[in-house]
Amino acid sequence: NIVHGWDLDSDHAAHLGYAFGAMTSKVPASTVEAEILRALNAWSGIANVVFQPASSATAARTIQVKFASGAHGDSYPFDGPGGIIAHTFYPVPVNSESIAGDVHLDADENWHAGGDLDIYSVVLHEMGHAIGLAHSDKPGDVMYPYYRRGMQLSSNDTGAAQQLYGAPGNAPASPAPITAAPAHPATPLS
Repeated sequence: NIVHGWDLDSDHAAHLGYAFGAMTSKVPASTVEAEILRALNAWSGIANVVFQPASSATAARTIQVKFASGAHGDSYPFDGPGGIIAHTFYPVPVNSESIAGDVHLDADENWHAGGDLDIYSVVLHEMGHAIGLAHSDKPGDVMYPYYRRGMQLSSNDTGAAQQLYGAPGNAPASPAPITAAPAHPATPLS
């Protein structure tokens, strides 16, 4: 299930920046950053998506990952513990450059690294949206819209990412189809 991916660069890969915004106080910042990088590496390991530190959170083609509470500057306020735990904005042109790809995590949740609610598992799912994937209807997929800790990228997740970006070191087989944009640019993981 694909919405729209980032444009490929001349080397047939999408080069994207990443930046960290506010972190949760419930897990050491170094651990949070390591879990986020682990999720980025999972996607770049199966598709031609290259992530590198950005000079600024607002730089072009940059995905900012931040924790926020309640109303936090977009049209999708968080609802406190339980309920919506995260949302992400699809790439350009579905969303404007300043927010495209950004991942917001509800700071009011009881975040953990390796336990429930697992930062890596949630960011792995949300990063799928950040590179242009929609929800899947298959329960074994990371892109299935319901949280489960410990998920790994499935063949469906890999196939969708490779349809947009190609396998590492290879160009995509053919131009990826563009499907209709969702009614809401932010996709909460429920």
